[in-house]
Amino acid sequence: DYAGARNWGLQQVRSGWVLFLDADERLTREAISEIQGVVCDGTAQGYAFKRTDVFYGALLRWGDSGAVSLVRLGRVGAGKWGGRVHEVWLIHDVGKMRTPLLHYAHAGVRSLFAAVKTYALIRARELYASHHYWNLAEQVFYPPMKFLYLFLIRLGVLDGWRGLVMSLAMAY
Repeated sequence: DYAGARNWGLQQVRSGWVLFLDADERLTREAISEIQGVVCDGTAQGYAFKRTDVFYGALLRWGDSGAVSLVRLGRVGAGKWGGRVHEVWLIHDVGKMRTPLLHYAHAGVRSLFAAVKTYALIRARELYASHHYWNLAEQVFYPPMKFLYLFLIRLGVLDGWRGLVMSLAMAY
């Protein structure tokens, strides 16, 4: 329960701002400078970063990677985390950061598919607990439609073979 762990962390902080980063996320110098400015002058309660995946040494700009924006910086007491996996910081007043986070999630194809499998199992348990049960139509149609959406419509094809692998993994 990743949200539970993050909410526990939030309860340990008494005032100010909190920045949440996963172990595989990195800030650039530009992002650090932007954060310092927001903490001093920010008007919103939280701030979302676009997250750019780095896969086999290249930045992924399209497909599933190109669409990810995550609230990672927020004032203490502004919201709480929800969701067991791919958790979301639920803050109502959210601004946008200009500088992305860099996400070095997968050293290779094997670790990518292993991570997808792990997260899928956690998500399946979450859906089961909420009485959303397995559906044959979803099993048959969702994966190929997800692949086509990510690879063609979200333009994962522009990331080359890396985009192909990521689109396949996300459809899996």
